[in-house]
Amino acid sequence: SFFVSFQLCAQSVIKPFVKIGGAYNRYIVYGPSMLQLNLAGGIHFNQHMSIQIGAERVKGTSVNWDLLILSISPHYRVFDSKHIFSPLIGIDLGTELITNATDRYIRDNYSFINYGAVNDGSFEDKRRYKRGLFFGKIKCLADFNIKDFNISVGPTFNVMYIQLERVKNYYENSIYVDQNYGVGAELSFMYTFPMKKRTAKKALD
Repeated sequence: SFFVSFQLCAQSVIKPFVKIGGAYNRYIVYGPSMLQLNLAGGIHFNQHMSIQIGAERVKGTSVNWDLLILSISPHYRVFDSKHIFSPLIGIDLGTELITNATDRYIRDNYSFINYGAVNDGSFEDKRRYKRGLFFGKIKCLADFNIKDFNISVGPTFNVMYIQLERVKNYYENSIYVDQNYGVGAELSFMYTFPMKKRTAKKALD
């Protein structure tokens, strides 16, 4: 009945959490190695499903590329909180907020080229960074739950789509999207705020 459904929804517990973590990402096709630090907040819908919104600072280890990403991330914990250990599957969907690479000339490995080097005649096809369109990640982590704390660690598969401008010497420039794939490893710490169950009001006669 309607009142039974209402009572079940009212008695459910939605728990907020905060999370901090770090990752190492290595892009395979001429791409850079990147270190990542992220801070996120979100909610648990139940003992399995959660979703978070976070800000990620990503910086190259051997290149000067530095950017801030806004991401949304759903996660699914296979076992409930009665189990200390559980596999955790997650997806990150992110886009660039700010970067130091806008309108910079870059090499294939995303390192910057100074203006003089670009115009010395040695680069027939030059590339200029325009915007980071999409940064995605599929995660398969080991999650450990101790009371209100969770520690997650494991491998990731990464993808990124970058908008670049191809700068030609003798004809019109063109905009295109460059894609790159990679692997990585992630470690995160999460604290869940304890919430008491709410009791539904009795239905009026």
